[in-house]
Amino acid sequence: MANRDVRLKVALNTYGDTVYRIGMSILGNPEDAEDAVQNTFLRYYRKAPTFSSEEHERAWVIRCAVNCAKSLCTARNRHHHEPLENCHAAAPSGGLPELLWYLPVKDRAVLQLKYVEGYTSEEIAQLLGGTAAAVRKRIERAKKRAEEIYKKEVLA
Repeated sequence: MANRDVRLKVALNTYGDTVYRIGMSILGNPEDAEDAVQNTFLRYYRKAPTFSSEEHERAWVIRCAVNCAKSLCTARNRHHHEPLENCHAAAPSGGLPELLWYLPVKDRAVLQLKYVEGYTSEEIAQLLGGTAAAVRKRIERAKKRAEEIYKKEVLA
């Protein structure tokens, strides 16, 4: 059991900030992002997976973080109703530019992994499942949507 505790502490120190940023990019508020971090590392502790390499461990943690954040987002949307005009007012500052909070979760996630975390399209494809070509297309579409939002919301 002590080895499990040590592995968890090392993983939390190594990947905690990344998991938090992923949670923020998907969920949009610190409390929910912290819940995503907690759920991710709780899964890590309970499953106690073995990894063939550090890259494999990092990929597992990020995939788990994305899944936990999406689950929280789904649960929050299912049980919490907020007036539409308040939806984007709570977008945090300091992470992704505010206009990106208007994008769908899938778009924010790939942009977060590409431009904030520094992953390649191939690495994102491995993390999220799918092909590198599909990831590149999603990034292209997300950038186009962001540009459209910018023209509509900022320049209008």
